[in-house]
Amino acid sequence: VRRLADRGIAALVVELGPRFSRLPASIVDAARAAGLPLVQLHREVPFVAVTEEVHTEIVNGHYALLQQAEEVHRRATRALLDGGGVPQVLGILADFTANPVFLETPDGQLLYAASTGTGPVGADPLQVWEGMRGDRAARESPPVGALLVDVPGGGPDTGAVRARLVLLAVSGPLATVHRMAAERAAGLLAVVLMQARQEEELAARGRGDFLTDLAEGRITPEDAPAQARVLGFRPGDTPLLPVVMRLAPELSPSGNWALLARAVLEELASVGVPVLLGVRPVEGRVPLLLGLRSEGERTAVAD
Repeated sequence: VRRLADRGIAALVVELGPRFSRLPASIVDAARAAGLPLVQLHREVPFVAVTEEVHTEIVNGHYALLQQAEEVHRRATRALLDGGGVPQVLGILADFTANPVFLETPDGQLLYAASTGTGPVGADPLQVWEGMRGDRAARESPPVGALLVDVPGGGPDTGAVRARLVLLAVSGPLATVHRMAAERAAGLLAVVLMQARQEEELAARGRGDFLTDLAEGRITPEDAPAQARVLGFRPGDTPLLPVVMRLAPELSPSGNWALLARAVLEELASVGVPVLLGVRPVEGRVPLLLGLRSEGERTAVAD
């Protein structure tokens, strides 16, 4: 009995036959000690009848799990079609699992966090992540009961990973159906992240084309202000400063220029400098057009 239990069987069914009226106490005690369900049959039962019943229960149970996971997938798809994004998908998954859900970069940096919105977990999912995933050791060795599901994409290789879904068992255990739902959500997130990157890249390239055409005289001074306003650049009447950053070769082909461009944009915006930033990845350039502040403010902004 112990050897059977160690092999991970679900239960032990014994047909008594004519020799025994009940199972020996030693077998019952061994099964109880191993936590193994023990069933005794007092009459002859065809083995095929048992396997058919068990198989039916397994199939029905798996189908029920699939239905639950598909319902999560349908809700998440509807949220995206209604204009939602990554936060809405994570929120639906968090509600379904009754646990916080996180989206991380492949190297473990937090991108988005969502909770069920109820109880202590819903109060601050960022604190949950900081406590359970914040340091490098925790990211390299996930907490017991956590589920990690890769979001595909991010490179030409078949197994490339764009991000990672992390489900933490905080308010309750995570079950098989939660993994099934997370795997379906990961497919949706892959499309959302790919689309977001494509839209960001397309918009940045469009701004880069405009700035290049402007610098090379293909756009007249009369038309330039109106086109710049369409692209969101409204510097006012202050002087403009054109700048071109040249990318290192290792940044140009991989798309890492987007991180650099975003960092520059955020830094300039933080000091109130109007900026129109574009990219020319093939040429390895990031052209910018800056709206200079008034003369009295320039020293403070430069500092």
